[in-house]
Amino acid sequence: MKGTNQEVSRLLRSGPFEAALDSAIAASGLSLDDLRKRLETKGLTVSVTALSYWRRGRRRPERSESLEALAGIEEILGLPPSLLLTLLGARRPRGRWIDHPPGTLARWKLWPSCEPLLKALDAPPDGQLAFLYTSDLLVINEDAGIRRQRVRLVAEARAERVDRCLVYHEMDDPKNLVPELTAVTFGRRSSSTPER
Repeated sequence: MKGTNQEVSRLLRSGPFEAALDSAIAASGLSLDDLRKRLETKGLTVSVTALSYWRRGRRRPERSESLEALAGIEEILGLPPSLLLTLLGARRPRGRWIDHPPGTLARWKLWPSCEPLLKALDAPPDGQLAFLYTSDLLVINEDAGIRRQRVRLVAEARAERVDRCLVYHEMDDPKNLVPELTAVTFGRRSSSTPER
């Protein structure tokens, strides 16, 4: 890498990863799109968004494809092999109990009768989504025979390549109408009704 100044050298020695990556890219003079294109010529696919997230510390390259791209970035930027990988450190823990407050129940334990359905739908593991906002409005008028529930849910991906948010509703009375999923934003609606 040409034109490496003292600060860039220090960050490349001690990290943190995102600061080292950011300074190395800045010192190279390449834009993120230029870097993406050069990776593409090596058969490595990574989006400009992912590169930006890595650079700002919003996400970390952890999947095998991302780690291959990281090795390609080191080569393109003229860095010693595995320098950025070493700064990246061990993989962050994942799974059901990450960010799980002590003394609370996992969602799947609240509705154990849904467990076979969740398996049939190949439900994603807990921890992939953060639920930023949930609102429930329940309207019951027994005299008029009206029972209505409106739920709003806003979720944010906490992992790379989250491809679904499973929403399910359990009814205790089969005479009730099946709920309707509406107004899906930044995604597409899909429906599946496996046999129970």
